[in-house]
Amino acid sequence: MKKFLPMVMLCALPVTAIFAQSPFLGVQNGPRKGMQSAIMNPAEITALSKKVEVHLVSAHVGINNDVLTFQDILNDADLLELALEKADGPMNLRTEVAALGPSVGFSVGKWSFGIATQGFVKADIIDLDASIANALFGDSWESSSQTFTSLTSSYNQRIVAAGWSELDLLLGREVFAIGPHHFAAGANLRLILPSLYASMGFGEFRGTLIEDEQGTFLSDARGELSIAYSDATINEDFRYGLGSLSGFAMDLGGNYQWRKSGGRSFVHAGLAIKNIGGMSFGTNSTNRSYAMNVPANQRFQIDNLEGDFEDIEEQLLESGYFTVSRGSEGLSVNLPTLMNLYGEISPAKVFHASLFIQRRLSNEANNNVITAQNMIVLTPRLVLGSFQIYSPWAHNQVSGLTGGLGIQAGGFFIGSNALLTGTLANSMQADFHMGFSFGVGKK
Repeated sequence: MKKFLPMVMLCALPVTAIFAQSPFLGVQNGPRKGMQSAIMNPAEITALSKKVEVHLVSAHVGINNDVLTFQDILNDADLLELALEKADGPMNLRTEVAALGPSVGFSVGKWSFGIATQGFVKADIIDLDASIANALFGDSWESSSQTFTSLTSSYNQRIVAAGWSELDLLLGREVFAIGPHHFAAGANLRLILPSLYASMGFGEFRGTLIEDEQGTFLSDARGELSIAYSDATINEDFRYGLGSLSGFAMDLGGNYQWRKSGGRSFVHAGLAIKNIGGMSFGTNSTNRSYAMNVPANQRFQIDNLEGDFEDIEEQLLESGYFTVSRGSEGLSVNLPTLMNLYGEISPAKVFHASLFIQRRLSNEANNNVITAQNMIVLTPRLVLGSFQIYSPWAHNQVSGLTGGLGIQAGGFFIGSNALLTGTLANSMQADFHMGFSFGVGKK
């Protein structure tokens, strides 16, 4: 079992230079509307800054958690070992590598169209009890004394990794205008090519954890263990493939603009519902739940579980303490349904400010739902022609308060959402984003 979590995390590593994920905080809600804005809300395809917007590539890499600090993340090579040492309660970790690839958006009259390519890789830990984490993934017990730890959890604890790519088809139209007030709507049909998925969940767990010189054991334990994975995940070399078309999702949105003379937006606001849909791995996957029952007078050793998912499942069944409660050879995974709500104001040409709220509408404790964070982000911005300096300040569900800094020159941008608080206040997030696009023609 000690190999399981590193294996899940490694699933993401081979593609960190290729794919990454929104939101590009500080860029997507800026006065220059590009394809990042249209991905945030498909109605923004009608508000592109140029008649034709060409996006080459943008990437975001981030890790946030509630255990490790910014300096820990930058300086320590073995983040898992350090997190296990520092954790004293439920552990939460979110890692993401995401990219918006070659994309284009353009307007024809009141209609606007776009096509985009995206890629996503995530590896997350959700509410994992520190004692269980240490038993499963920590170092061997070195003390000669025996310890007993009572564990009770009414919530689902998860370890999950996922990777997929997309081809997005965007459509938008200005619905009506009344003087300077403009209203538009848009939709994004997303064709999904799943690559990998792995999830392990511990639900309604209670028991006694026993540690001594012989190993780590569970006794008087009850609960449900869920294991789901695609065949690609148990590849020994963790190769990432694009996969075949096997999923669909839809984003729907609307926006409002109050334009001043000359076409500059004084107020810009929008609402979008994202990720309505999911993906399927078909028969090349496994999805099973096990009922666990370890009597009070018996012990089940958990620190010697090793191998991939298939090996672990075989060892669990051979122990006699786990029985299959339900299962199937097919696996369907839902994307995290989100609500994006935002407002922007530009009282002067040199100043712009935005407030962005992301709320998850799906339950991340569900074993077949990919995770996403709740967040609220305030971004003040200095606008000096095509050159901008922005500073996103966010409250994230996992890492709490973060403050970042970035610069944008035309379609090029580079920045971090946690640079300021990470270096000054040592927050629990580290991330980096950059990208380039260009536009031609006047709207």
